[in-house]
Amino acid sequence: SFREFILKWTHPDYPAAKVDARSIWRAERQLGTLFPNAYCETLVEFGAPSPSISLLHSISERGLPIPDVFDFFVPERVIESTLSWRKLGMPNDLVAFASDCSGNLFCFPVSAVRLAEAPILFWDHDFDEVTEVGASFNDWIAQYCAIDLVEED
Repeated sequence: SFREFILKWTHPDYPAAKVDARSIWRAERQLGTLFPNAYCETLVEFGAPSPSISLLHSISERGLPIPDVFDFFVPERVIESTLSWRKLGMPNDLVAFASDCSGNLFCFPVSAVRLAEAPILFWDHDFDEVTEVGASFNDWIAQYCAIDLVEED
């Protein structure tokens, strides 16, 4: 669950940025899409966290073939990042909602209907490649919750 993700991968001194439903609706209107329910509900309940370096460290030390999550965007940043990166080559059918430590983006597909869940896609800006990294938002988060913490020296 997202609660588990936050407890495991964020520092208590740096709480998640609060998000209200109105800011999500404004972002949807501006981008001309509807975000998946699971994402919206999670953002309103828990906010937009910034994971600590321990997630990247644990992924790296274990040699896992998954990108780290560096930052979840508040709705205003979803708009800014999506529109800016589209001008720089990100496919127009993607909405960016988080990034890894290298600035690559986690996205969901543009949709004219509100879906309960949508696949999570990863856009690598260096190679202009889009890959599916989760069948749904909850499945995607679960893979990070399943990683065992590797303590830093």
